[in-house]
Amino acid sequence: MMIARITLSTRLFLIVLGGVFFAITLSNAFQRYERKKVIEENRIFIALEHFSDVSKLLAPLEPNERVKVLESLSDKQWQFKHDIAIVFPEGSPNPKTAELLSEQLGEEITVEGAWILTPEDCTDVFHCSIKVSAWVKFIGDQKILMTYTPSPRRRYGGEASFLLRHRDWFVLIITALLAWVVVRLSLRPLKQMTNAVTKFGNDMNTPPLKEGGPPEVSRAVKAFNTMQQQIQGFMSERTQILAAVTHDLKTPMTRMRLRLEHCHEPELKEKLQHDLEAMQNLVDEGLELARSMHSLEPHQLLDLGAMIHSICDDLIDTGANIEHQDLLDSKPMLVNVQALALRRILENIIDNALKYGNRAHINCEVKDDRVVNVYITDQGPGIPEAKLECVRKPFMRLEESRSRETGGTGLGLSIATNLIKTQKGDIYLHNLPEGGLRVTVSLPIAKHEQAPDR
Repeated sequence: MMIARITLSTRLFLIVLGGVFFAITLSNAFQRYERKKVIEENRIFIALEHFSDVSKLLAPLEPNERVKVLESLSDKQWQFKHDIAIVFPEGSPNPKTAELLSEQLGEEITVEGAWILTPEDCTDVFHCSIKVSAWVKFIGDQKILMTYTPSPRRRYGGEASFLLRHRDWFVLIITALLAWVVVRLSLRPLKQMTNAVTKFGNDMNTPPLKEGGPPEVSRAVKAFNTMQQQIQGFMSERTQILAAVTHDLKTPMTRMRLRLEHCHEPELKEKLQHDLEAMQNLVDEGLELARSMHSLEPHQLLDLGAMIHSICDDLIDTGANIEHQDLLDSKPMLVNVQALALRRILENIIDNALKYGNRAHINCEVKDDRVVNVYITDQGPGIPEAKLECVRKPFMRLEESRSRETGGTGLGLSIATNLIKTQKGDIYLHNLPEGGLRVTVSLPIAKHEQAPDR
């Protein structure tokens, strides 16, 4: 679950960084292995050269004289022992080393064996005292064991035993910074497409993306623009059909209204007039729905508090039961919206609260100086939780709270939902525990703009 929450840019960054770390570590391992071979070969070469020089020096001497010379040549690094004091090294002889020494000594001196030994507790060849031993026999069968024990090498930066050296950490940090920049630049087109999809979901008239960049990105942008054009075409066709049907219904309805005047049966006339009014409401709402799908009204900066106060005053004058927060003396809540569309949204929701909840309570709240929420609360029966989202769909009506007598067509919230998207806002429905429905209209606040006059 935690992996699923990691962003794509972070994943790519970690993959690149992990690959670089692995490459540096592997390179260090190979480098250390090669250096180990070089150091071992160098130590063996030094030992064999010295063994050869000492053996050639001792060859002309008598056995007793050789013993005296050996005592003067021995020290911590170089040890020479004759027949009586010889203790053979543990481990298997190294035939290749013995062969190399034989080539240097010639036929007068016989190499009986050679050993290359590494201490059992050695963990770093750079600092271990490996031993090189050779057992030679002179004319007269006198045998000498020669041993070379190099001094431990002093540690320095190039031979640090850490997995990564200071230079490697520097390279890793620089690579990480470059990888992060490259990943961000590579994913920028994807981020732009994500923003374009979000904008297109809120506004059908969003302009197409600019095609360009790498071939893969260009093809993806082109496919998105094609899809956007097709959807815009489908929605435009749907809107035109709905507008045409609702508009064409007005003519026969007008004729029906005129002919109804010649009806002399009061009861039948009343029923027909009631049906005509219902049809008229449906046609008007249908036209309004069609307009909400393709609104071309320009955006402008206005004070949301002043608009709410104006709407509430107009409704109160008609006798509506409304309570609202006094917003005229508060700090202006500036929003960049389509004024008529926003007024239609608020009036529609407040009208629903009055129609199905008998009264409406309205107040506002600013969230983090970025969003302003308008809360419209009623005392009605609310909406079943399972149908809170369904009521946004066109012609969706709840018989428990809405009937033909109320004049509801099931298009009010659909129109408000379509219009709020063009304002870059949203509408939320929430049933209150104490009863009633709360509708939240959320809008982004426009900043750094001059407040309009109230």
